[in-house]
Amino acid sequence: MSDGDAVRNVVSIRPRKQLAELVEKASATIHDINNPLTFLVANLSVEEEHVAVFHDLLSALGSLNDPLVTQILQGCGANGRLRELQEIMVDNKRGLERIRGLVVELRGTLKE
Repeated sequence: MSDGDAVRNVVSIRPRKQLAELVEKASATIHDINNPLTFLVANLSVEEEHVAVFHDLLSALGSLNDPLVTQILQGCGANGRLRELQEIMVDNKRGLERIRGLVVELRGTLKE
């Protein structure tokens, strides 16, 4: 092998090595994103269940037609706060789904 061939081999190996390192770093980053993402999605599901219980509770309390209960619920803005919490949770779910989609897309790209 001539010196020119050796140089060409080194030059062609270096970009492949850099690409392999980049793929390895990207894979590690995907893993680092996916782990907490899994916890967030699971926790959001639990939160949705709790919010549903509070919704039912507020509905039941409201149906009592008790002036004191009505005053307390209105005074603390319970129904409005619950609606706002539900909207925030919907937004959070969309954001988490978007992140999950990016992770899946990037993972697929790296496997190609």
